[in-house]
Amino acid sequence: MTPGPLPPHDLDAEAIVLAALLDRPERIAEVVGLAATDYYSTANAIIAAEVKRQLDAQQPVDATTIQRALRDSHTLAAAGGPQYLAQLVAGTPAAANLAPHAERIRALADVRRLIATCQTIAAEGYGAADAGPLRDRLTEQLSAEQWYGARSSAFERIDPNGIFEPLPAIPWLVRGLDIAPGAPTLIAGYGFSGKTIAAQALAIAVASEDQDAWGLFPVAHGKVLHLDYEQGRRLTCERYQRIAMGLGIGPQDLGDRLSVVALPPLYLDSDGAESMLARELEGHALCIVDPFRGAAPAVDENCSRDVRHVLDVFTRVSERTGCVVVDLHHARKPQKDAPGGAKMAIRGSGDFYAGHGSVLIFEAATKGEAVRVSHDKARISGRLHDDFELAIDDEEQGGVRVTASLCGARVDAASTRLAETQRRVLEAIGEHPGATTRKLRTLVGGTARAVDDAAELLLEDGRLSRTRGENNSWLYYPIGGAN
Repeated sequence: MTPGPLPPHDLDAEAIVLAALLDRPERIAEVVGLAATDYYSTANAIIAAEVKRQLDAQQPVDATTIQRALRDSHTLAAAGGPQYLAQLVAGTPAAANLAPHAERIRALADVRRLIATCQTIAAEGYGAADAGPLRDRLTEQLSAEQWYGARSSAFERIDPNGIFEPLPAIPWLVRGLDIAPGAPTLIAGYGFSGKTIAAQALAIAVASEDQDAWGLFPVAHGKVLHLDYEQGRRLTCERYQRIAMGLGIGPQDLGDRLSVVALPPLYLDSDGAESMLARELEGHALCIVDPFRGAAPAVDENCSRDVRHVLDVFTRVSERTGCVVVDLHHARKPQKDAPGGAKMAIRGSGDFYAGHGSVLIFEAATKGEAVRVSHDKARISGRLHDDFELAIDDEEQGGVRVTASLCGARVDAASTRLAETQRRVLEAIGEHPGATTRKLRTLVGGTARAVDDAAELLLEDGRLSRTRGENNSWLYYPIGGAN
């Protein structure tokens, strides 16, 4: 009997994808939705499934670790043995873009499934006496729900247990400006408004161990990566030197927590940029992208789709790594009295505003004068900071200081209101330990936002404690009261 033709497949594409994942497992982001069952080769399917298991368990992935895992599960022989793994890594050409290979593997798998379904129904047809049931079976098997349900979903779904599990505390980088991992933060400013030096001063504050941002905003400290697409090495490093000099610190105070890539060779709107950026930002607290236009030169800044694509890359990478992305963008000369307010000064598509979690607008300033900064968006908390001014002052010996101050007499008034609300919160919790958030608001009075802000700051200062109660609500206690 003459054997029939082999089902359609592409072993070269399968080898290219697996070799790339064994070499750089973070490239899994390029083949999202590709399931182990999509591979034609049994050996390749076993290897792909093990790679996915190891990544889901946050374990290291390379040819050695996968070989060990397959041996432990007694599937190494079925996966081709050590020789096949070595051949995958050493004998497969590298691919700059995995997506086309993954899509070909998926497409051929769909064809094979369709062939198998048709063959099954055809076999059943030889014993059928009536076409009606056979036609119904064909319609059922090839319906969109049945067909696409057989494929691995590209979506990572969160079930009710995940939706309702207690949420961790927000890992604020700069709480006062609503800056945390997730959607990127935008600093938009007219030319020579000081946005770049302000961003570098923020970087120094985060990379140091005891500095506040611009002398006003407490920050979380950690590693910083500055992707400079505009100034070049000399200007960027010179400015960092001057900022550090103005603060009286040096490289010994920053350790390995600040690094600069001057004029990076990879643009963030190119293929593979997401996996590259995720790899580079692991272990970092802050990444500065300066400017957005230089980092994504192929993007039409007036095209919502183009802009949103890059901003969504920033968001996904930030949520995956925990690193905040702050990108800088040019603006038209702000006109706060114009319809739409200062946010209308942002140049380009409205998605520049919509796609960011926190937005700071640097207004035009006369040379030598402080620049006014407005906080125009706070997606996480909804609490906008009061306008403030940034002064950039040259100092003796070549240093420069970047300092922020609230505008006008609101400084004392805001501080007084906050101190009074904190006093009332402490008094209420002392008399009603274990009070819920709702009860605390009732006891203290005033706006819910003011009470919540005061309680959060008291928690950060170690003057209150809280724990989860029934229905996932917060319960507040004096220090030591929860125990």
